[in-house]
Amino acid sequence: MISALNYSSSAIRVNFTKKESGEGSKNEQDGSQGATQTAEKQDAKTKETIAKLQARDTEVRAHEAAHMAAGGGIAGGASYDYQIGPDGKAYAVGGEVPIDISQESDPKATEAKMQKVRAAALAPASPSPQDIKVAPTASMIEMKAKMEDLKEKSEEAKEGVKKAGIRKYEEAQKINDN
Repeated sequence: MISALNYSSSAIRVNFTKKESGEGSKNEQDGSQGATQTAEKQDAKTKETIAKLQARDTEVRAHEAAHMAAGGGIAGGASYDYQIGPDGKAYAVGGEVPIDISQESDPKATEAKMQKVRAAALAPASPSPQDIKVAPTASMIEMKAKMEDLKEKSEEAKEGVKKAGIRKYEEAQKINDN
């Protein structure tokens, strides 16, 4: 599960007043210093939030790009979930890449495709829980395709043995007839 980064959208307004005489009480001077410190803390929090959003955006885009690169023709384009940062920019905080996990008409083609699906699902450095769920699904479909391929080969072998047996029988009959 991707957790979104939250930030405070309410701005702190700080009003600075200037004394005409330049001689304010100690409390008034401390108050303006406190307001300045509060504004600086808010600015630092904003910068930290933006940095976190930028890092998350980079991570999400790299994650989805890994899926697309490994998936090739079976992977669609990435779609992203965005969060607006305190600077007004949209940052990707989540995303997904659709991957075609349908079976092919040929078991060998299905095996190859499912290997690619599994590779695409596990391509990012840190696969998500959904990515981890797709990989064994692809493996299961791949195994079914292998079993189907082996069944077809077994039936072909049986048919070959049957034909070879008939041929041997016919050859034996010819020898007996002579």
